[in-house]
Amino acid sequence: MRDLAQIVLDQTQAYNDKDLDKLLSGLAENYESYIVGPEGPKLRARGKAEVGERIGRMFAATGYAESRVEDVRVYGQLAVALEIDSFDTPAGRKTMRSIGLYEFDADRLVRAWSFPVRD
Repeated sequence: MRDLAQIVLDQTQAYNDKDLDKLLSGLAENYESYIVGPEGPKLRARGKAEVGERIGRMFAATGYAESRVEDVRVYGQLAVALEIDSFDTPAGRKTMRSIGLYEFDADRLVRAWSFPVRD
């Protein structure tokens, strides 16, 4: 099995390179992505195909998008990362810090939760 911390870093690099094929190759077919706010978790995308459509549209719509992993720790089949994401919006460039929790089945991501950090 590959090092899960390295998989998180490789996925981040694929995102930064806007390499949708490489990004999707690390996801399980039944992958789920959630954002967790004060009201609890909200499903962002379910299934590899839906993620591909969503991220593909985002890559086409944004001129600038970058994610940086400040730290990543692994416990069993879970990885936790401190992330800083920057991207262009119609209102200008936005930067958001978050904690990412990633669940793996072997070498594939099956679930991801993003916990935005308030400044």
